[in-house]
Amino acid sequence: LPSTENFEDGAKQVATIGQVDSKQIISLALVTVSLNDDGVPKDLLVSVSCDGKISFFDIGGNFDEIASCKCVEDDKIICADVSTSNDGERGGDCNIIYLGTSSGNVVGFQIKSLLKFATSDVDSVFTFPTADMKFRAHGADTGKGDAVTAIKCGGIGTIPATANLQGRSNSDATTSSVTSKILFTGGEDGSVKQWEILGKETSNGDLRLEHWPRMKTQRMKRRAHMFLGHSGKVTCISQQSYFDNSKFISSGEDGTVFVWNAAKGEELFRMDGFCNISSLACLGREVLVTDGM
Repeated sequence: LPSTENFEDGAKQVATIGQVDSKQIISLALVTVSLNDDGVPKDLLVSVSCDGKISFFDIGGNFDEIASCKCVEDDKIICADVSTSNDGERGGDCNIIYLGTSSGNVVGFQIKSLLKFATSDVDSVFTFPTADMKFRAHGADTGKGDAVTAIKCGGIGTIPATANLQGRSNSDATTSSVTSKILFTGGEDGSVKQWEILGKETSNGDLRLEHWPRMKTQRMKRRAHMFLGHSGKVTCISQQSYFDNSKFISSGEDGTVFVWNAAKGEELFRMDGFCNISSLACLGREVLVTDGM
């Protein structure tokens, strides 16, 4: 309920949203999206739960839930992040939510498509929305656990809109407008991986999402793909700034925090002695905030 309660530090509680989900909430994000054909934007709070339920709340009104749906059937969601419309070239249509699952998959949905599905007449108990992208990110033949345990949208990528991901060549240049986005994932196996996600508009106006690299033998041209250093599962991935994706930070269950060179895949430095880190936040260029000390 709306509240005017003031706290000692001067902050004001705006609202409390109760009974969002009976399961653990693993991610919250603010997005701006056009719900109707009139193109009028609306600010929404997105909640993702570990059972795959995604809920949308109108923060411009009374924080009412306007829609919800379950996105996965036989999988557990471990982590999630949202690439917002500010990150893309297609306005509100470019809000993408990425889910990391216990089976090692990354599943991507356009938020506008999810809202359309959730507000339709389909039986959302037995029917699930079609993902705009799904690929195996971790696990497979490593023998160290399959789950995607951390995920982070990482800003502008390097692949131009004209690239053909089925057969990229060295002639792919940066003269075309770059439309790919960086996505970082961390695994239960301790590895951190960097992907480029390319959004291509189809003939009917839909957005098709593709990831690169698609096979183990393929390499990213101007970015590193694999980062190895953690001996336990990766718990969190963070960046100094969305606009500076030259480096990023990862934490692990083994108590280590690594700062990586995103282009070369090299460790810049590491910190040891942490425990149970579940969140990282960079404040400017000089301050790193963690929990689990």
